Amino acid sequence: MQQQKCSTEGDVDAARARLANARYNACLVWGEPEAASEQLRILVAVNERELQRERALHECRAASEASLERSQGRLAYARSLLAEKEGDIEIAVEQLRIVVAMRMNELDRFQDLHRRRQIAVAEVDAAQCRVAYARHRLARAEGNSAKAIAELQTLIALHEMGLTRLTEVQRHAAVSEIDMTVGRWYAAEARLRLAMFKEQHAAAKQELQQLVAIDRALLELVQKRSTLLGGGPASWEEGAVVELQWQLDFDRHRLAKGAVGEYIHEHPPDVLWF
Repeated sequence: MQQQKCSTEGDVDAARARLANARYNACLVWGEPEAASEQLRILVAVNERELQRERALHECRAASEASLERSQGRLAYARSLLAEKEGDIEIAVEQLRIVVAMRMNELDRFQDLHRRRQIAVAEVDAAQCRVAYARHRLARAEGNSAKAIAELQTLIALHEMGLTRLTEVQRHAAVSEIDMTVGRWYAAEARLRLAMFKEQHAAAKQELQQLVAIDRALLELVQKRSTLLGGGPASWEEGAVVELQWQLDFDRHRLAKGAVGEYIHEHPPDVLWF
């Protein structure tokens, strides 16, 4: 594809990052720490190249400060995961502090845009969730269990608040069933994270069962939408179906093994098209 000039180097690296994400998650479930670390090294290398491209564009005024910060945050997060796997907590904490700072800057921008009525409140809610999760990861790396739990509780409360808002808006037919299902997915995934962190295995299994049910429902909704719109192999829906099928298979496998391995994504896995 790249040789045929159908995609840029950035597109190819984005595909490499998705593959590394998937393989990393699989290694966690299969209990292969060395292979997991290798996938993180790939992810770090990909994000380093992405940041170099963003810096070049930024110097030419072809990329925004926000876009540059997102790339810096992705690289810092990947580095923090690798440092944690290699037992270098000092570097992990240093990188996670960068992530928290980037997320706080993003939240400030979004709040300003919302005050000027340029974005919806849902965008601000999502940014608040990303801040809470970044703070959770930092507190966890620092060994502050109480704060780590508190940030996950904040994350759950934010997702539940977002669900309540979606329910209110749905009464006016302004929210699709896909949007509602995605909202339920995020709330269930946050509860799963809390149960995992507190080592509440029965609760974690229950949340994982719910997550599998939501995975299935979301996949069916997107498949139905794809059929109705007549989407082809290159369509948005086709890509979403592939990703969601992987997510469903992954969660089923975790449930079957009784495993609740950690995810790589800064906020829960890529149900990000919606």
